[in-house]
Amino acid sequence: MKVNTKKYAIALYELVSETPPSKLNLVLTNFAKLLIKKRLTRSQEKIFNDFIDYYNQKEKTIVAKVQTAKDLNDGEKQILTKELERLTGKSVELKTTFEPKILGGIIIKINDCLFDGSLKSKLLSLREKLTTQS
Repeated sequence: MKVNTKKYAIALYELVSETPPSKLNLVLTNFAKLLIKKRLTRSQEKIFNDFIDYYNQKEKTIVAKVQTAKDLNDGEKQILTKELERLTGKSVELKTTFEPKILGGIIIKINDCLFDGSLKSKLLSLREKLTTQS
């Protein structure tokens, strides 16, 4: 029988959102015990990922995965977050990674939308244009 991890994720969200902070540890412990009892420990990562997706949907939050050729400082992250929030109209959780292979610029992925403003992609595009013109 296939486990519907989304149902467990939604149940966890509802439990967590209705629980006062002082009781949260007990609720999470009981949820973990339920997963063990139902032999769902192998599905816990999927349940957790479904929980995050559901949480973001309910809380109107999006995750922006950002790659840059240099590490961003806190001020740059804050500016980028505010600009993405302005553009999307949602709260943004920024996940940044340092990727020297992009040479410069930035790559932003939000859901299925990709903005590639990297120097590497611009150079590849220029090379393609130059080789097709000859």
